[in-house]
Amino acid sequence: MRRLLLVISICLSLWIPSQARVAWAEPQVGQRFGGLTFSGTISEADRRYLGLTRPGAFTLDNIHARYLLIQIFSDACPHCTAQAPVVKRLFQEISANPSLNDGTLKMVGLGYYGTPALMERWREKYGAPFPLIPDTGGQIFRTMGIPGTPTYVVLDSQGTVVFVSVGEIADTRSFIRELLAHLAH
Repeated sequence: MRRLLLVISICLSLWIPSQARVAWAEPQVGQRFGGLTFSGTISEADRRYLGLTRPGAFTLDNIHARYLLIQIFSDACPHCTAQAPVVKRLFQEISANPSLNDGTLKMVGLGYYGTPALMERWREKYGAPFPLIPDTGGQIFRTMGIPGTPTYVVLDSQGTVVFVSVGEIADTRSFIRELLAHLAH
């Protein structure tokens, strides 16, 4: 009996961590998330930037861009707070890049367990110039299997992952070069 319990304990100690890795594995290039629905709690200016024709919830199909860069962040994440000026600069550099600012790539921030009020406070505090979308119940975060914040995911218009970066961005120019290498032009 003792030996059986030891074998079961060893098996469980090997199996449980492997399942945790599977549950929190980051999105993989080629993985599809075509059914994502985003909260419609954004401003009129943000709707215009994304090319949305009406207020309310929206999907990738509604966004007028070949690619969508999603910065997944949390207002409680110290790394996200530290990255706020870097992400603002990233957006400015993307907007100034002729191969990206022609409707090829749009950018949004997705606030993990955020509310519309939290998104507005984040925008005011850090000057985020791109749409901030609340993921109130963490549904998109869980659906995509995001391992933590900050995480950057680029989806094409069909919801296929073309680029993933987990953690802080050290250099925006290097990040953009790496991103461009993954986009089909």
